[in-house]
Amino acid sequence: MKIFSQLFFILNTITLTVHANVFDDFKGLNSQTPGCAIGVVKKDKLVYENYFGQANLRYQVPIDRRTVFNLGSITKHFTAALALQLEKKGQISLNDSLKKYYPQGPNWFADIKLHHLINHQSGLPDYLNDDKTRTVIVKKLSKIPHLLEEIVVGKPITRDVALNNVIEAMMELPAPSFKPSEKASYSNTGYLFLADIIETSSGIPFSDLAQKQLFKPIAMTSTEFVSLMAIEIPWSATGYDTLNASTYKYRRKSSNLITHGSGGLLSTLPDFVKWISHLIKPKNDELFWNTFLNPVKSGSKLFGEDYNNGMFIKHIEDGVIYSHSGLSTDSMGSYFWISPVHKVGYIQLCNFKFDKRPTVKEILEIYGT
Repeated sequence: MKIFSQLFFILNTITLTVHANVFDDFKGLNSQTPGCAIGVVKKDKLVYENYFGQANLRYQVPIDRRTVFNLGSITKHFTAALALQLEKKGQISLNDSLKKYYPQGPNWFADIKLHHLINHQSGLPDYLNDDKTRTVIVKKLSKIPHLLEEIVVGKPITRDVALNNVIEAMMELPAPSFKPSEKASYSNTGYLFLADIIETSSGIPFSDLAQKQLFKPIAMTSTEFVSLMAIEIPWSATGYDTLNASTYKYRRKSSNLITHGSGGLLSTLPDFVKWISHLIKPKNDELFWNTFLNPVKSGSKLFGEDYNNGMFIKHIEDGVIYSHSGLSTDSMGSYFWISPVHKVGYIQLCNFKFDKRPTVKEILEIYGT
């Protein structure tokens, strides 16, 4: 018994040391900095979790299991899942064109299919990151009566106002940036269109449909979309821009923009764990979710990696890693990946842009066996 106890102590010490080394980069996050919630999922268990830094610096609220983060572009694969569910029900087809849903649009809308929107192959310029397009939309918004006054006093740009002006800007283009399917270029615009089409085709508000089809079936009770009508969430993290990380200088960052599809999903670490566990081992409709993770190749490549259904696909020695990062308009930086073959997932939710993270190899060396 004594030998067994000593062996257990040694093995436990080794494991703690490995953990410490893997997560060394987070040690600088403290009571003077924003921070991150970190989780590792094995099958359907949260086998490692830790919380670093502050959800709110002014009021010294530490990040914990209750902290709600804006997931930014991680939202996209949820939107893709809703689109595929509607296709399964026969309510849309991914081969439908934009022209079907926006008949008043230019003739070239007929060349853009819904699967092009999902895989960033549409040629629609990014309304957030393309300077020329963003300038056009800002000019449009500036002409809306009283909107500037409302923004100055902190009122949001509603989803309908943002959506309608982005659609209008796209319709005024003489042609897409490139021929659809010719190449891929990351575009939030495609997912903005996709969310609108999902809502129109289902007859259910996009956020309500996500609750019904995605969140409620697996008991994600702390997950919802940003909306004009949403009440204040007591444990919401505050987003921060980094002014000088070495001297702990951060500026609070907020956003007046409400959009769906491309971003705007709010969640906690424990709730997102439920989602990751579901992707690793589906809790319902196993055939659908296995197909969702293993679709027919789209041919889309972004930043040198395959991309499909709102996730990057990286091929490793003994399987595939599905991943995505997110940087919200209020500067929260998130990241996740899953390895179905190892039944392991990694989650990193931060309330500022924090690019440091353990490698896939490091996590799999500890939890992949």
